[in-house]
Amino acid sequence: MAISALTDAAEKAGGTTSVGGGDGGGDDGELTMDEKQEILMDMLTATYERLDDLDADTAETRARSILQGLGFTHDMQSKLTKDFSGGWRMRVSLARALFIQPTLLLLDEPTNHLDMEAVIWLEDYLSKWNKILLLISHSQDFLNNVCTHTIHFTHKQKLEYYDGNYDQFVKTKSELEENQMKQYAWEQDQMKSMKEYIARFGHGTSKNAKQAQSKQKVLDKMVRGGLTTKPEVEKPMNFKFPDPGHLPPPVLAFHDVSFGYPNCEPLYTSVNFGVDLDSRVALVGPNGAGKTTLVKLMSGELMPSQGDIRPHGHLKIGRFTQHFVDVLQLDKTPLEFFDTVYPGTPREEQRKYLGRFGISGKMQVQKMAELSDGQKSRVVFAKLGRDAPHILLLDEPTNHLDMESIDALAKAVNEFEGGLVLVSHDMRLISQVAKEIWICDHKTITMYQGDINNFKMDMRAQLNLEDDNKKAGKVKLKGDASVVKKADEKQKKMRGDASVAMTMEDSAKLLNDETASSKVALDSILAPKPRVAEINRDAFDIDDVRQSLASINDNKLNEAPKSTEITSDNVPPIRKAYVPPHLRNKV
Repeated sequence: MAISALTDAAEKAGGTTSVGGGDGGGDDGELTMDEKQEILMDMLTATYERLDDLDADTAETRARSILQGLGFTHDMQSKLTKDFSGGWRMRVSLARALFIQPTLLLLDEPTNHLDMEAVIWLEDYLSKWNKILLLISHSQDFLNNVCTHTIHFTHKQKLEYYDGNYDQFVKTKSELEENQMKQYAWEQDQMKSMKEYIARFGHGTSKNAKQAQSKQKVLDKMVRGGLTTKPEVEKPMNFKFPDPGHLPPPVLAFHDVSFGYPNCEPLYTSVNFGVDLDSRVALVGPNGAGKTTLVKLMSGELMPSQGDIRPHGHLKIGRFTQHFVDVLQLDKTPLEFFDTVYPGTPREEQRKYLGRFGISGKMQVQKMAELSDGQKSRVVFAKLGRDAPHILLLDEPTNHLDMESIDALAKAVNEFEGGLVLVSHDMRLISQVAKEIWICDHKTITMYQGDINNFKMDMRAQLNLEDDNKKAGKVKLKGDASVVKKADEKQKKMRGDASVAMTMEDSAKLLNDETASSKVALDSILAPKPRVAEINRDAFDIDDVRQSLASINDNKLNEAPKSTEITSDNVPPIRKAYVPPHLRNKV
């Protein structure tokens, strides 16, 4: 690539600088041989520098590393691009953009076609990007861990710049709007008071009239200088899924269900589980493991190869798919579509209902083919709400939603009194609405013991994304740089205080009285184990360290010394971490 660029540049230089066919030194516009040689040497130097930046000697290794991080197995890396589906081709395009290491990298919703493992890898990769990165994304968790500055594109078509990640942007923006509102209220009070005084004493020649004239000058000066505008708060969307009514369990049961597409390996074998109205389930797993297929089996679109699926006789399911456009009639407006699907409803009620989901004003009478994907998805959510289902099946619902719509969806789901099965790579949405995490892999469904943050840490460990931090003795924290620095300094200070608190007398007593087992326990506290050894504990939490130190001191006073022998009875169980498919051959 760099050599071809050099050739093009050389040809361009020859075409633009050569005037005649002489051999140098003739006409005034012709370059001499020394000048041509100097130009070529400059281009060669630039090419070699570019090759050094690209680390050309290890190009294939880096390419395979990027492809592996994005979910490509070794066999997939050798396939032709034309043999991949659209989603995988998007990954190839993303890998190419990362591989060439451009000075300015522009990414528009890069996580839309990625599974959770690939999102975690990309998040870590971009957090170390040392060039310019301009990113558009709806994933708040992703933005918090990647971005150091935020650009807000306002509804007035203006750009506002903020320091910090997305959470810091929200906090700063809220504070600025609060201060702006106070300034606006103060100015309005001052103007009202001056106008009343002027209206009352502005006529005549009395002393008050002179003061009124003075106030009029002050008022005119304030207007000329520009008044503070009232901050405009965007009207929040009010997604709502109505109460579907009670259904006694089991509502949807799978009994020894197996399924596989024709001439393909089975995706599921002997699966057993149930979904009720109080279920809040998030399905996670690698692409191709069968998450969408499982949703189709639940909705009845697919039938199992073996076993049976038993839905309640009155069960009503609402489903949002990745191909949600298929349920819409794009040649109609949202109002016409709702009039067709729900005849007899007054037009004014239809308008109000669509307005709850952000479909208001001109959008209601605009052909749906002309709406954006985000606006179309909100029409589908409005339809789901009107259908009043008992269970919601949501397959990647955030792909085309903005931040406000995602927050409105999370609020509506939490207030919904039916069941939920969610397929999503948006970890913030999962953390807001899911109570259980099911892993789709190994041809079965496994319940994960932990929350989505534990799952993310397991993924980071399996992808070896924490090695650099461990070598440097650091812990990767979320938030902007100032928050990270302050938290790190505070933690070091607390650890220093804890170590100083142990006096020489206490140390001598520990050496004389403490048993080997207590010393082992103390060492294990001061040098925490990785997260995979414990489920619900932050290994670097200073509060845990203090509590554990206190418990050791209590045990010293109340218990006799114990043997340091390690047996199968005193070894804590280690939770088996989830391993992505493309890394299993290395485990």
